[in-house]
Amino acid sequence: MKMHFVGLPHTETIHEYEWCAYTMKLLHMGQICKKIGYETVLYGSAHDEGDFGEVVEVVTEDERQKWFGHIDWNIEVFGGWDPETEWWRTMNLRAIDEIQQRIQPGDLICIIAGRCQEIIANAFPNNISIEWAVGYEGILSNTMHCFESEIWRHFLYGKYNINDGAFFDAVIPNSFDQQDFVRMPKEDYILYLGRLTPRKGLSIVEEIAKNHRVITAGQGDIRIPGAEHVGVIRGKTKAEYLAKARALICPTTYIEPFGGVAVEAQLSGTPVICTDFGAFTETVIHEATGFRCRNLREFQEAAKNVDYIDTDRVLQWARSNYTLDAVAPQWKRWYNQIETLYGSGWYSL
Repeated sequence: MKMHFVGLPHTETIHEYEWCAYTMKLLHMGQICKKIGYETVLYGSAHDEGDFGEVVEVVTEDERQKWFGHIDWNIEVFGGWDPETEWWRTMNLRAIDEIQQRIQPGDLICIIAGRCQEIIANAFPNNISIEWAVGYEGILSNTMHCFESEIWRHFLYGKYNINDGAFFDAVIPNSFDQQDFVRMPKEDYILYLGRLTPRKGLSIVEEIAKNHRVITAGQGDIRIPGAEHVGVIRGKTKAEYLAKARALICPTTYIEPFGGVAVEAQLSGTPVICTDFGAFTETVIHEATGFRCRNLREFQEAAKNVDYIDTDRVLQWARSNYTLDAVAPQWKRWYNQIETLYGSGWYSL
């Protein structure tokens, strides 16, 4: 079975775009598939990194510059999720053409953008299509789904009035390359790392900044009074900021599908202060790897008491559950299950 992965029009699958969680998940999936022995093709940019067996260019750098060259990714967040836009139409049609030249019976079509790539799934009715990175709401009805968290699976089942379970759907958490993270002596600051948008709980961050040193990093033009802003950080710089922080604060006020930065912090030995809903209920152990808070008083107490968290335990939890090596067997199990659907499926021995 060969797996045909389709990328995104606005990024290349390279570390430079690590502010895009889906781009990094795609890059890591190439590494995972190589670990578990699956042959892969990536349809994206000629410069894509990772361990995909073949990379097919379906968006040129000139086109990317034409469509997105005016955007300052240090400020703006990609909002072009309309499948009728020129970039999606162009990329999808080229991907279909290239896949048709390579597809074999029993191969998988692997899409990462739901409705924006629905035309690709529809173009290959004799092959199974999977949505393998579901942290978005626009899922399709003719695909198999892998959700980023149990919370998000059941949130979407409820949203779409799905009252019966789907046996071949799965939940597999995002995973990360441990080599991208370091441990360093702690410094006296609490880090906010993410999009600077009100629904990420910036009003709570502002309250914490009244009594603690807070550093903010990420996309957006909102500045929090009393906090230091360092912009978009990547690579070694990002790793060091995560490792040196007393804590990472993630006070997201919406239902977070996964919230990868909370895991990245824990992979750096840094506790997490977060809300007590969404995927944080799965990724953060209250009073063990951080604090899950239900009101402002609890956020303030967490900021005072976070130094009591055992950072070795934080790191052990994260490495046991969210590294590429830890999660790869879950992907192998799911891909093996999907592969049986070309045979007797449920009845496969």
